[in-house]
Amino acid sequence: MAFPKLTNDLILRAARGESVEQVPVWVMRQAGRYLQEFQDVRAQHDFFTICRTPELACEVTLQPIKKFSLDAAIIFSDILVVPQALGMTVEMIQGKGPHFPTPLNSPTDVKSLKYPVDVNKELNYVFSAISLTRHRLEGKVPLIGFCGAPVSFLIFVLFTTSLYIVDPNVIHD
Repeated sequence: MAFPKLTNDLILRAARGESVEQVPVWVMRQAGRYLQEFQDVRAQHDFFTICRTPELACEVTLQPIKKFSLDAAIIFSDILVVPQALGMTVEMIQGKGPHFPTPLNSPTDVKSLKYPVDVNKELNYVFSAISLTRHRLEGKVPLIGFCGAPVSFLIFVLFTTSLYIVDPNVIHD
């Protein structure tokens, strides 16, 4: 099924370096702690359940679009779904953040990862959330997403939590 025709392409034109009539507005953490609607969903579902359930990911993605005049929606997902697809356990600890009970401590630990990965199977919920959200946006604004850089990903899986200042030699090894 075709997606609805886009009626606000302001952020896309700005991203291409084209002249725009106004500066596009979007918020990095659109679905976050500052929205009561998000807090209500989060009180009923853990973080990864929201990520893995297309209907919930769509709902929290649309919340700020319904509340504010923004020029883009940001899909609710997380870089941490990638290590999960590779077979790693990731826990989201309330008030602390992500935790890997079994981080990659040595180059030989990499052999424990699931590889190759059937991305269409393991991350299908992300693709479904994107498609569902694009339809529910009804072409009002573009849907954008972010992905973590390889170094961000590496820091998470090596050091079990968010970014630390690390010795580059550890990463190189």
